[in-house]
Amino acid sequence: MPLLNPSKEELKNKEGRNKFVSRCISDVADKDGDKYKNEQRIAMCERQYDDAKKKESVIKETKINEYLQDFMGSEITAEEFLSGIINEADKWIPKDIEKGGLHKDLGIPEDEDIPTSLLDKIIAAKTGDTLSTGGKGKGSVKVTTQLQQRANFAKNVRK
Repeated sequence: MPLLNPSKEELKNKEGRNKFVSRCISDVADKDGDKYKNEQRIAMCERQYDDAKKKESVIKETKINEYLQDFMGSEITAEEFLSGIINEADKWIPKDIEKGGLHKDLGIPEDEDIPTSLLDKIIAAKTGDTLSTGGKGKGSVKVTTQLQQRANFAKNVRK
């Protein structure tokens, strides 16, 4: 009996693993009736998840190895090589992220850096609070969930 495969979203974290295993167990139970005990269904679905996770890891490792082989067999500089890897890594950023959205929310021009201390204040604040932007942009801003997500994203991208 073919088992379900985890989605890319489910492969990202433990919560996704739990969602997949639950979904898979239900699917197996619907298909097999009473052929398997619940413990067997759990084991089958966890194995399916683990195999998919390993396959994803091998694909990433293969891609890195391809980049290294290209670099070793070419006359490009290390800087050109690394920029290729960085360009590839940029593709993980979700398409629905609005470029400059945080700058617009804060009223800070895109050519100016947002202070890390301001990002920290936004992340730590409660939704609905009004924060001073420390003399930057609008002067004050109301904290929303979206603003906190954007600030958190901006802080993580800087690392």
